[in-house]
Amino acid sequence: MIVGRGTIASIIEDKENYIYFAAGNSNRTPLTYESKQREIDKVKSYIGTTDMFVYFSGLNIYFAPETEYTKFKLEVESFVKENFKHYCILRLGSVTWGDNPNTIYNFLKNKIINNQELEIQDKYRYINDRDDLTHWISMIPRYGKHEMNVTGRKIKVIDLINEIREAI
Repeated sequence: MIVGRGTIASIIEDKENYIYFAAGNSNRTPLTYESKQREIDKVKSYIGTTDMFVYFSGLNIYFAPETEYTKFKLEVESFVKENFKHYCILRLGSVTWGDNPNTIYNFLKNKIINNQELEIQDKYRYINDRDDLTHWISMIPRYGKHEMNVTGRKIKVIDLINEIREAI
């Protein structure tokens, strides 16, 4: 079963006795008490209902551990570890497809298309393309306790901007 209808959920091939939880809060959406509680309650509702529970989290737990969003993702990860017999926590960076305006890729793309000013930070980001992520999702075993960091590729923000400019 695939829980969610967003960018990540759109590429998952459903497997029997797997629950792919791709319905969580996005890093760019407002994180309210209600939205956090809704995510926790949804996750709770699947305890004991599947062979493998797959939770999509983010690599930002490593490079931005102090943010409210990251603290919440770590809280949900802990909950999954404590309450599911078999799970996979799949952490990834930003994605390069879909129409979610809040991914770094689409955020930058929309700024470029609309000739808006870009504040270019001297930072790296991790970018996952559809084929790479699809491959790693297909590698999730049916049983066990797993954590997968799917980094994709590391790219400087300025280089990502240049790639986007070339692509449009």
